[in-house]
Amino acid sequence: MDRWITEQALRNLASIRHVGSRATEQDTSMYEGRQEFFHEQGLIFAATYESSAVLPDGTAKPVVANPVTDYVPTTHPGCRAPHLWLERAGQRLSTLDLFGTGFVLLAGRAGAAWSQVAKEVAHARRLPLHAFTVGPQGDLVDSGGRWASVYGVEQDGAVLVRPDGHVAWRVRSCVTNPVETLQEVFTSVLGERTS
Repeated sequence: MDRWITEQALRNLASIRHVGSRATEQDTSMYEGRQEFFHEQGLIFAATYESSAVLPDGTAKPVVANPVTDYVPTTHPGCRAPHLWLERAGQRLSTLDLFGTGFVLLAGRAGAAWSQVAKEVAHARRLPLHAFTVGPQGDLVDSGGRWASVYGVEQDGAVLVRPDGHVAWRVRSCVTNPVETLQEVFTSVLGERTS
C-alpha cells in the first residue's frame, strides 16, 4: 500500500512538472496536472489493510472505476471505518470522533449482547475499549436511519474498530456464542498464540 501511495504522489509531481514546463505567466493551466491531482478520496480514505490484525468476513471490497479518485464508504474488514453523523445525549457527533483512544465496538439496536460481551472480554484482557449500541434507545442515536446499511450489518450485528480507525472485524448478525467469538477475534487481532 505504501509503495502504491508513493507512486501516485510521484505521478502527481511529474504531471505538474510537465504542465509547468509549458506554462507562461498568463497561462494558469500549470495547476491542472493529471485528473487525479487533488481528487484523491480513494487514495486517502480507501486504504485497506490485510493482516492478522484484520479478520475477513467473506465479503468483497467495493469495486471502483478509479482507486485514486473514487471512494465508497464501507466497513469491509481492513478498511477505514466511515464517517456517519450520530447523536449522543442530544449532541451531534461523527463516528470518527469515537475512534483513536482504544478499540470501539458498534452494535446495532438489537445488539446489546455484543456491547456487553465486548466490555467483559476487554476488561478481562485489560484492553481499552468503548462499546456502543446504535439505535433509537441506544447509546448513539442514528436519526437518519443509515448506520446499519452504511456499516453493513443487521440490527443485531456488530463492527469492531481498531484504535487507528480501521475495521478489525465485522459480523452481520448475532451468533450463538458471542463470548467465544469475541475471545477468538481479540486473540487473532492482538496476534496472540492459541494453545
